[in-house]
Amino acid sequence: MTRRQLLKILSMSPVTWGGLGAVKAKNNPTTSVQEQVSTLVCLIDHLIPADSLTPSGVEVGVVDSIIILSKEVPNYTEMLELGLKWLEDASKLKIGKTFENISNFEREKILIAASKETHMTLPRVFFDRIRKDAMAIYYGDMRSYAGLSINNPIQPIGYPQFSKRPDPE
Repeated sequence: MTRRQLLKILSMSPVTWGGLGAVKAKNNPTTSVQEQVSTLVCLIDHLIPADSLTPSGVEVGVVDSIIILSKEVPNYTEMLELGLKWLEDASKLKIGKTFENISNFEREKILIAASKETHMTLPRVFFDRIRKDAMAIYYGDMRSYAGLSINNPIQPIGYPQFSKRPDPE
């Protein structure tokens, strides 16, 4: 089974959340990632908000990097489109508003529901992947280290010897 087939199967399975009822992400979303950028911005801003010392994920460019990933990684675009559609559908069904127009508390409830879904379901795969990628992109940017006692990531250039040939013994 290919990854695309798996995502299609997952997108057809119903998702429940206390009082949410079944929410299905359509197999062929009618909106592109570019049309869903406002939802992605809200999601990234919720996952990585700014504080008094550090910028938000949006300010660091996490949204742009995820859009680039969606063009480079096979099936990422489809996962992103379906996941963003699921966020919108869940938000409209439960709260009656778009994801960008609900409170942080309501967003948190929807994201917790996605994170607690059965392993390999669309909401769970989407949430886990976007969260992991967003954090990696954010903490890979030097601006995220503002206010820390270090000026760079602990291992900024990887393992220096990795690219060198082993010394003959």
